[in-house]
Amino acid sequence: MKIKNLFVSSALALASAVAAAGTVNFSMSGLNGNFSDSHGFHLDAGQLFSGTLSTVSRLENDISIEALVLSNGVNEYRFDGISDLYRFVTVTSVANTTIVKNKPVVEWTHIYTLSPIFLTAGDWLLTVSGNDDDSNKFNGSYTASLNAVTDVPEPQSAALVFGALAALGFAGRRGKRAAR
Repeated sequence: MKIKNLFVSSALALASAVAAAGTVNFSMSGLNGNFSDSHGFHLDAGQLFSGTLSTVSRLENDISIEALVLSNGVNEYRFDGISDLYRFVTVTSVANTTIVKNKPVVEWTHIYTLSPIFLTAGDWLLTVSGNDDDSNKFNGSYTASLNAVTDVPEPQSAALVFGALAALGFAGRRGKRAAR
């Protein structure tokens, strides 16, 4: 029974570590005026990432994003609406209306989708720059999210699953023999 527990807990620990790898999230609220915010993160291995940058504000054109820059001291990737190589693939705007104290409140969400990019292992800096119109009392916010396109290469995923199934089968078979 101890071997079964060891195999099961090892497989679950490995699977959860693999599932959690490859996502980087940052957010900032209370934006007002010109801003440039930097967030550092570390990658243990190089990965292909896709990503989004979402802004939320009470006014449709309150926040404008100038650029999202990923840099590591050697490489710099600037995502904006102008660059041909790294750019916002799409910019989508959505108005959400909720009722607060019997009055409709509209919040605007703008979603900037980044083209996929390969980031090498090491320390990275994500910098978001833009403007939040400071002539109104509404301070906006943004959320940046980078997601690994493939967290684990397919052959390794299959080996992990088959290894866990074999361990469970072996432990179950041993348990049946011991019960006889």
